[in-house]
Amino acid sequence: MPTTEVTLVLSDWTKGNNGKKFELPHIQMTSPIIEVKKSVIQALDASDLKPESILLFIGSLVLRDDKLLKDYNKSGRSKLSVDVYERVDLNLKVKTLQNCGAGACVCIPIWSFLCRQTINVTIASHETVGDLKQRVAEELDDPDRYSADKIRLTFNNNMLFDDSQVLKDAGMKNNSTVTILVDCCYWAKPRKQANQPAGDAPPKEEKEAEGEQEQAAVEGSAADPSVEQVQGSVEGNGDDPQNNTEQEAESKPAQASE
Repeated sequence: MPTTEVTLVLSDWTKGNNGKKFELPHIQMTSPIIEVKKSVIQALDASDLKPESILLFIGSLVLRDDKLLKDYNKSGRSKLSVDVYERVDLNLKVKTLQNCGAGACVCIPIWSFLCRQTINVTIASHETVGDLKQRVAEELDDPDRYSADKIRLTFNNNMLFDDSQVLKDAGMKNNSTVTILVDCCYWAKPRKQANQPAGDAPPKEEKEAEGEQEQAAVEGSAADPSVEQVQGSVEGNGDDPQNNTEQEAESKPAQASE
């Protein structure tokens, strides 16, 4: 008969606790991890903690909020040992460094150290190098050249090849600096500008520009004397030489008849 409930053996590492043990029985195997976290907080009597602010580990595996507890107990054990930690966010500075190399062979011009850009990324310390690459790729918003699988990162002069490596295990701390290798003369654009084609003005600005052009055309025609002269010549058809000739031709027969 398959196991429908499990007992969690909790090791509390939050708030300076050094692995204090608790047991949390009668947890449904079909429970989402986010609901399990709520039960853990109640068991620890830590009402000031929130489900999204704690992490649950089985060994070195972090339990994801969108998973079910049964996803981590496929062997059907009646007890699971779970470590409880507080989530730690890292504010990382990812700096660009232009280079001429490929792969692990990197040739860096001296001048490239003078034109570096900084990308600020906030990420949890339990995330992996692959997760960090994905975040950087989202910030660059240039999938053709810098998708997550094409990004090369270095930290403490070491290339980060292993995408499964946990950031805290790599030695990253808050305000650590990570380097991303980019092509020569590459300059990352802000995400909003990168998504907007060059030369395209927002609809509001286009309407305002058209309105200004129409107003300028009206004002210019009123101020241009040549326009008044043309209008005057059109309205004053009586002064047209051709009309005068026709009038003279009509008057001559009249004089002759007299």
